[in-house]
Amino acid sequence: MRVLLLGYRKAAHRGGEAYRIGMRDLQHLRGQEMRLVNVGPTDRVRDGQLGYPLCTVCGATRSPYASGAELTRFTEIHRERCGREPGWLGVSADTQVDTFLFQGLSSRAEGVNLGEGVRQGAARVLEMDPEDLHILVLPTAEERWDLLIFDPMPGGSGLLSQILERWQEVRTAALQVVAECKGQCERSCYECLRSYRNVYYHGLLDRHAAKEILEELPTVQWERDIPPLVASAVVGAGGPTNTGEAELAALLTRAGFPSPLQQHRIPIGHPAPTTTPDFAYLDPDGDLKVAIYLDGLSKGIHGNEKQAQRDAMIRAVLEADGWQVLEIARSELTDQQAMLLHFKRLAHALKQRERAKALVEDPSWFAAIREAAQAAQAVAREVKAALRLVSRELARPFEIHLPLYSLRAAAGKFGEGQEVEEEGWVEVSGMRLREGMFVAQVVGKSMEPRIPDGSHSIFRAPVQGSRQGKIVLVQHHGLQDPETGGKYTIKRYQSEKVPDGAGGWRHARVTLIPINPDFEPIELIPESEDEVLVVAEWVGVLKQG
Repeated sequence: MRVLLLGYRKAAHRGGEAYRIGMRDLQHLRGQEMRLVNVGPTDRVRDGQLGYPLCTVCGATRSPYASGAELTRFTEIHRERCGREPGWLGVSADTQVDTFLFQGLSSRAEGVNLGEGVRQGAARVLEMDPEDLHILVLPTAEERWDLLIFDPMPGGSGLLSQILERWQEVRTAALQVVAECKGQCERSCYECLRSYRNVYYHGLLDRHAAKEILEELPTVQWERDIPPLVASAVVGAGGPTNTGEAELAALLTRAGFPSPLQQHRIPIGHPAPTTTPDFAYLDPDGDLKVAIYLDGLSKGIHGNEKQAQRDAMIRAVLEADGWQVLEIARSELTDQQAMLLHFKRLAHALKQRERAKALVEDPSWFAAIREAAQAAQAVAREVKAALRLVSRELARPFEIHLPLYSLRAAAGKFGEGQEVEEEGWVEVSGMRLREGMFVAQVVGKSMEPRIPDGSHSIFRAPVQGSRQGKIVLVQHHGLQDPETGGKYTIKRYQSEKVPDGAGGWRHARVTLIPINPDFEPIELIPESEDEVLVVAEWVGVLKQG
């Protein structure tokens, strides 16, 4: 029975090597952790029928091809004996595999055709069965696709290493298969790219497209070693990055909860390498894993369909890995009943049933924080008044007004392409404005005296020309700036470059340099060219009054 395997790539692996293959990057990773899901027989999945009939109480199952009468009888028996009706479910397994990883493909079809082309070429050169290697095409957060060609044999069979060693032969054989199809088909057939196992993808297979892709991959060149990546994340050392998070942190403390981790990065692999909840509770030796997000998992405008889909995927991955996820809307911070409901759920997740009762009996935890929050909001209103903020409707965008963002929102918008909402529009004089410019408040003393702590500054995105020596807003997943409490910082940019062996260059080291001599530089050694993301260039401090 041919089945369809789906799944996702987790963050952890045992290391490997990075290669340049034509104009594409290829990673050969060993011991890549994955979760694979058998979603049902391929022909049934193609017709929209997912899973297998399974009783989740006793584990009994039936063939998905069983007659309607047999499946009805199976359902009746287990509803009566087990007290729960069987469902149609997929079957998942966590595994470690050796894999090729191609990233940034433009479509699922491109990934499928590249993967099948490589399998067919390898089958002819290495005398292997095409099914000795599996392919998996995964969507990413940037509306691009990743292709994994993986070896399902525990410990690896060595086929992937042989493909690299004999790439010229494999590519030539693959081109021969797709260019000289014996069936002379229009797009694909069983003489070239089709098989019974890949029937789900038959509509995407195109031998002419596969030929074009393979022709762009003439040679393989080693670039660098990739260090292992362990599954456990570094404990977050950040703090609240906006007033909403500060208010939620105060509510947690006042309600008697233990101090949570803040800005704790969790490797998930898909649909993004990591996710960073605002607060987390984690017991590495037990089964306690709680992630708390304020205003969603993607930090975008909520109600946006793409962000909602991404949030749902992140939540599903976390919950599948044993995390309990708590999402709190910023508007609920002022709603005592809503916060009571969230905190009761949190108390039960932390196995603090008495805490849940105390929250109901003594509501002072909410009243005291609300009073402090209202005072803080009054200060914030004064700041906004000093900035002369206006709404979008009253603004003249990029003529005399620029949008105001928090640094975190700016990093999300200009660095990750998220849709975020400005806090208002600021009048700016004395310079020519253009789209991509924005205003953000800079917190911290590392860039004093040039950028005073708490001042509002003007930024420009994207950075034009060389970044060397410029003051920039930088984002990096391995960064934890104690001043911003997040994965971003404002520093002077300096990079060291080395030849990449293909006529170009790559960053060997990026140093982020503070102006204030009391602070140490931040040194980063990127594994890939897009790992250190320069979000925007600092233009100057906003002149007020």
